[in-house]
Amino acid sequence: RFIKSHFLHHAILAAFEGLIPKGVHPGYFIYLQLDPKTIDINIHPTKTEVKFEDEQSLYAILRSAIKHSLGLFQVSPTLDFNRDATLDVPYHLKNKSPVVPPIAVDANFNPFNDAAQTAKKETKGWTSIYSDLNANTVDWMAPTPESTLDLNVPEAPRVFQLFSKFIVCALKSSLLVIDQRRAHQRVLYERFLTSITTKKAASQQLLFPITVVIDQIQKTIFNDSQDIFEALGFQIEVKETYELVITGAPELCAAENIEKLFETVLNTDQQGKDNQAFSQADIIAKSMAKFMAIPAGKPLEVSEQQALLDDLFGCKETLVSPFNRQIFITLEKEDLEKRMN
Repeated sequence: RFIKSHFLHHAILAAFEGLIPKGVHPGYFIYLQLDPKTIDINIHPTKTEVKFEDEQSLYAILRSAIKHSLGLFQVSPTLDFNRDATLDVPYHLKNKSPVVPPIAVDANFNPFNDAAQTAKKETKGWTSIYSDLNANTVDWMAPTPESTLDLNVPEAPRVFQLFSKFIVCALKSSLLVIDQRRAHQRVLYERFLTSITTKKAASQQLLFPITVVIDQIQKTIFNDSQDIFEALGFQIEVKETYELVITGAPELCAAENIEKLFETVLNTDQQGKDNQAFSQADIIAKSMAKFMAIPAGKPLEVSEQQALLDDLFGCKETLVSPFNRQIFITLEKEDLEKRMN
């Protein structure tokens, strides 16, 4: 008969995340064959809602089955279903062309020769290398007027903070006005993606373990994402109860923020919001970047401002934040002069 289940509906939406626009819901029919003893039909007077005995397993099976079907029929461009994350291309190498490694071959090597004779042959005349070098060396390190190159490299750009929200960078013929929070979100997002794909994030032991209590749905989300958290540098013990014991964390994550961080990242509403996310790793990287980024209104030292600029322009993407928001605007000299007329 017809039933309503917010729990099952959330599992279906989670399987379709990133495939349908915001505000659009998939149409579906679900056929479930279960032992009647595992169902409680008396939780609502109208009998339209039921309670399942093992909702956690049912949620995971339904979500995985739908994602698997979407992959089989090529509806989903990427799939986290039974995917080996170790095969992912590291984020910082994603758009780089492969380089053929150099191969050095010793044409004179013969494994059947006597080892002493081989060693003697290889070392014969090695002192002549230095005599030839000394005879033909030109003092190329001493600069001459003809050989000096003017690279026109400017000094470090001058920066200052405006309204404790923007960083203004003075260039030769323009000004850059940078949103410090969006810039920091971009920097953190790319660092997290790199850590997830390379699994080389630095981790530090916590002096006192931190216990995070989660609900049933959050535990299901965590089970699908545990390897991602570990790749980011978290060391986590999972209890049979709905508890996560955090014993280690990334260097960037302050201990006092860990509990709130996990509550934010495992938030079911947040998991379903980002329809532009490519994978669960992308969702987590974005959530952590949003949570840990410098807030608007925080004063920064000049050295911190300069470091943030250096980090931003070392990113693969510098124009927009992970949430597709513009990071900076450029004020050209000509535009300023027109405004002054």
